[in-house]
Amino acid sequence: MPKNLQFQLFRWFPALAWTAVIAWFSSATFAASETGGVLEWVLKGLWPTLSAGHLDFLHTLLRKGAHVTAYAILSLCWFQALSPGFKLWQPALVLRVLLICLSVACWDEYHQSLQPSRTGSIWDVGWDMSGALGQQTLLALWLTGRKKTRTVMAEQLQASDQAESPTTSLPA
Repeated sequence: MPKNLQFQLFRWFPALAWTAVIAWFSSATFAASETGGVLEWVLKGLWPTLSAGHLDFLHTLLRKGAHVTAYAILSLCWFQALSPGFKLWQPALVLRVLLICLSVACWDEYHQSLQPSRTGSIWDVGWDMSGALGQQTLLALWLTGRKKTRTVMAEQLQASDQAESPTTSLPA
């Protein structure tokens, strides 16, 4: 297999694999009725006095947090797949990544609406996109900060090189 093809597969695999994981999360296996019992068992083990209301609140909080986290990861994976090596933050690239995440989120909620034990919600698309947008914001801050750091370091190196070079010439 040519090295360029291996590199392309390496870049694209995480995005495609995580998209498939989200599709699996969209199945009946991850319905609230299925995850609630496991979560209750864990939380009751940690806090035996936890009330039913608190359990419901924590279950909802964890499920919404899972939306945000899953789509933050999806956003990062697609950024890696579409970017030339995490070098530049480009608005057009970010827009493509966010559109992919929005498409997956809409498909995910539509798919859930077809499952008898699931419900699709436009609000969940909002949670999904908050994770994707939050990830892109953090990525933009990191990449622009990294670029500024490299620029400052290069300027300091250049200044120290100039300071070390002799300014007067030796007599002949």
